[in-house]
Amino acid sequence: MRDIAKTNADRLIAMRDEREQKKDPIDIIEQMRIEAKFLSERSADRKKLADAAEPLYASLNDQQKRRFANELVRLSRGPDGD
Repeated sequence: MRDIAKTNADRLIAMRDEREQKKDPIDIIEQMRIEAKFLSERSADRKKLADAAEPLYASLNDQQKRRFANELVRLSRGPDGD
């Protein structure tokens, strides 16, 4: 989870820096491509997390599964609730 959060933060910073460096008006098509790349990479990270968590999740009882799910949601929102 920490690695994914760090990677997402790094991606957001890179996107912001790239936007700030451009002097031209925002090209909406390029912006859509950048966002699509970000979402694709984030999707791959989520799949890796799901694959890694699956064996543990399968071993939990129903109450533990609910708590595990709540923790994953809380952690995925980050420190500021996003």
